[in-house]
Amino acid sequence: MHAETPEEFEDAIRAGATGVEHAAYLRSVPQELAKLVAEHRPFIDPTFGEYEMDLKMNKYPDQARTRKLRCSYESLRQLHRAGARLVVGTDAPMARYGSGLHDELAHFIRAGFTPREALQFATINNAVYLGKDAELGRVAAGYRADLVLTRENPLEQLSTLRQPVWTMLDGQIVWNSGK
Repeated sequence: MHAETPEEFEDAIRAGATGVEHAAYLRSVPQELAKLVAEHRPFIDPTFGEYEMDLKMNKYPDQARTRKLRCSYESLRQLHRAGARLVVGTDAPMARYGSGLHDELAHFIRAGFTPREALQFATINNAVYLGKDAELGRVAAGYRADLVLTRENPLEQLSTLRQPVWTMLDGQIVWNSGK
């Protein structure tokens, strides 16, 4: 479901939505919403990039955008503490194709999550959300080999994912930087 206000989030969760997008629009997390999240544990996708683009298109000054994003980050942390299962999505075309996912991961870091948490949201949680957790989201025997090789450890420097050495899809290297 798509929602932007606490009331819309509450309505979506009460109606049985297992996932709700656009949490970046939330200015706060009222107690009733936190209670519903704790009871239902929905998947929540903030789509920070889409929200940031919306702010830019509406000509918010840099300072105002920064302030609004900080509120978004705090709201997402509150949802996470309440039990929301966070996932990572971009809602293109509002977010840039290609770099949008990396930009979204960077927002999670600015929101106070660790690189490990951000990667878990983007891999394990996304796989569970899609009902594909028996084949995606982990590096383990029996799982699809969809991998990215980087020069640095993304758990220490998440931005290294922006410059992969090679990319593997289902066990086959589909892109190689040649370096």
